[in-house]
Amino acid sequence: MSEEQIETIISHEIALEDSHPRGEKPKYFGEIIEQDGSIHHWFGDKKACLHLAIDKATSTIVGAYFDTQETLNGYYHVLYQILTNYA
Repeated sequence: MSEEQIETIISHEIALEDSHPRGEKPKYFGEIIEQDGSIHHWFGDKKACLHLAIDKATSTIVGAYFDTQETLNGYYHVLYQILTNYA
């Protein structure tokens, strides 16, 4: 490629921070709770799934549960923790 072609490509790149629109961070605790499962070797050789719920406004972990795989049952346990501790 010529120097001119490289400069054209570089000048048309979108900055990483501008490539995905971002919404405002929630103002209040409990407004948005994000949940996800993460499968890893948490305890040695056997894989397990950590189901986790985090409050987006404060980054507080509001529920967590380990299961053998990512399951609805795991998310039910996390929801139960949220309702028991924060409702």
